[in-house]
Amino acid sequence: MLNRDVLELDKVLEIVSKISEVTPKFSYALAKNKVKVENQVKIVEKSLKKADDKDPEIKKCIKEEIDIAKKHALKNDKGEIIYGAQRYPLINNNKIDDFNNELDKFKEKNKKIYDIFENNKKFNDEILDKKVDIDFHKIKLDDFPKSGISAGQMKIMIPLVLNGDNKKENKDDWC
Repeated sequence: MLNRDVLELDKVLEIVSKISEVTPKFSYALAKNKVKVENQVKIVEKSLKKADDKDPEIKKCIKEEIDIAKKHALKNDKGEIIYGAQRYPLINNNKIDDFNNELDKFKEKNKKIYDIFENNKKFNDEILDKKVDIDFHKIKLDDFPKSGISAGQMKIMIPLVLNGDNKKENKDDWC
């Protein structure tokens, strides 16, 4: 399992932990696994490099990039900007080339800061792509709640599933 998978699993466990119709066995196993995952998340988060958004130069650069995106953003019927992931404006497909050209010029002008961002991203990708072994408390498939867990969430939780005869695990044969 990669560190980035652990971060994703942490989010899913948080959601699944709010399901009320679960067996005591499932709750116990979920709690044990949550502690193990949270411990790894703490290690990963301490290791990741973040841009110093208190630095006035970086703060200004981020604001200006968002202003460029707003200028080329997709807008709803009321003329309001539509935002996507991490509150970043979605770019209008008709303006994508203009946006990319303007952003490329802006990045070139602020190369020093974008080099810092790129170096941080490379460093963080190395951390996130590092393989980790977590000794999960396995959960029998029969002990999972009968509803409330989507297929996508279950896919992320596969490493927690105890399969078949409860003595061996085969991720390709867990259904």
